[in-house]
Amino acid sequence: MNYPITLIIAALFCSTAAAAPEPVTCDSPCDCHNAHGEGRWSVKTDASLPPTDASAIQAVTPSEMFGWPGPDAALTMQSERSGIENKWFALTGRVVELKVEEDDDLHIALHDVTGDKPGVVVCEVPAKPQ
Repeated sequence: MNYPITLIIAALFCSTAAAAPEPVTCDSPCDCHNAHGEGRWSVKTDASLPPTDASAIQAVTPSEMFGWPGPDAALTMQSERSGIENKWFALTGRVVELKVEEDDDLHIALHDVTGDKPGVVVCEVPAKPQ
């Protein structure tokens, strides 16, 4: 009659093993899998305000962003903003996914409004004020 104890131990082992994060893999500079939001934290939490001059903010769609070249330098987990990351954009699209992540960020995925062009852009927005 040791079955219940064995079952509890097996369930604990399975839940502990499943909690280990999967390694991050990148197929290209713009396509990574299992990224857990830890890289480039200072860039993600930058509290810079947008420019007060609206003409300094360029309108863009997800498909236009997919036409941009990748980074012009190697990026590490500690890299600061560089190149196009220092510009401000007004991204217009259709929301195709919205979820609250474990770190309290809002994960918003956008297609072009028409939905007939390739690419989904994911935006991370702090759910709580910094």
